[in-house]
Amino acid sequence: MEEILGFFVARSYSARSTSAQYARVFARLCDFLEFRGARSLLDATQKDLSAYRVYRTQTAAQPISQYAFRVEATALRQFYSWAVESGRLRQSPVKKFSKVGRDNLSTNRIRHSKVRHVDGYLYDKWLEEAGCRSAGASVRSARERNIAAFKTLVSTGLRIQELASLLTLDIDNGQLLKHAMVVEMESITKYEINRNAIIPNYALTAIRKYRKLERPNVVLRHQRSLAGQLDGCFMVEYFDPGTRRVWGLWRGRRRQYLLHQVPVEMRLKAVIVSADRIVEPLCLFLSDSRGLGMTRSGWEGVFTATSEQLLRRYPADRQVRKVTPHDLRHTFAINYLRAAHQARAKAQGQSTFGDGPPLRDPLIDLQELLGHATSAQTLRYLRYVEDIDIAVAAAAPDSAVDANDDRAAAK
Repeated sequence: MEEILGFFVARSYSARSTSAQYARVFARLCDFLEFRGARSLLDATQKDLSAYRVYRTQTAAQPISQYAFRVEATALRQFYSWAVESGRLRQSPVKKFSKVGRDNLSTNRIRHSKVRHVDGYLYDKWLEEAGCRSAGASVRSARERNIAAFKTLVSTGLRIQELASLLTLDIDNGQLLKHAMVVEMESITKYEINRNAIIPNYALTAIRKYRKLERPNVVLRHQRSLAGQLDGCFMVEYFDPGTRRVWGLWRGRRRQYLLHQVPVEMRLKAVIVSADRIVEPLCLFLSDSRGLGMTRSGWEGVFTATSEQLLRRYPADRQVRKVTPHDLRHTFAINYLRAAHQARAKAQGQSTFGDGPPLRDPLIDLQELLGHATSAQTLRYLRYVEDIDIAVAAAAPDSAVDANDDRAAAK
């Protein structure tokens, strides 16, 4: 148990959902090793890990797919790599078989990563459902919030945790451009990588409408409960717009942070108490039932409820399906690449640089916008920039489909 806790302390930057998933993997392996006579994870041998892989994918009462086992393999590789680096093990029980990375935890099953793009038709249906007065209570009670969130996700590519952790201070002190606003992020991003979110006017207009029409009523309605929760809140005492530094009280101690470095937990519970004792939550998107920031699970519940309502409303429409927050991130990536490549193609005839290298590469820009650690994660979206069904139809013998004409019409 001690070594597992040490691993999680070293990986304190990981998302809670990832840590919980890894903890379940370690617990399963501990049970398996105990059955084989090993005392802890550090006592596992190469044969133990190979046997565990076979057990999980073949011989267990409810085996998992070889592809699904890749998550467990990743957790175990990271644990044993950390154990060697920290001096707890001299040699890892993960045995490499080749230079390309195959080892005794590798499986043979490979599949393409799923990129679920939300087309214009489905997106319009979604916005319509989010703003529908006859929708379910969980959606209807926060229509402007949900619409603003959907528009922000689909036009920025933010992860759901990043959206949930935005503060009103981020929006009020962002760098204004002609068509968008730049918000610096760090503590709320995956692996805490510093990057900028560019929020276009399309989303900002919806955010301003939510803050004007709906958010004040949520704050007013929850004043009594908010006042009773102040001991567990991050009470912001001062913010300096010049230095972008925040001062406040958190769990009995005074803290100060640069705005983009305020931890996620403190952001979700950040408040300002005015001179007349009005408690103002600082999280941008508030829970209608609690008055504090929406959590990741809260947003997932909103998406599930909206999907279910939409499927009930259009049961025979095959274009209507469940939509997740990450689907909107994929949608932004594909739409961005399509728009960027169209803009580049249009500008090539007007460029004064001739055949010289472009000043900006859409893939590099997209990698920065999405916060991808490697370009390989971003390259997969190139497969979806053009509709492959048009190219396949045009390749058929005696086809009447002209790929160029159809692509032009689609754009």
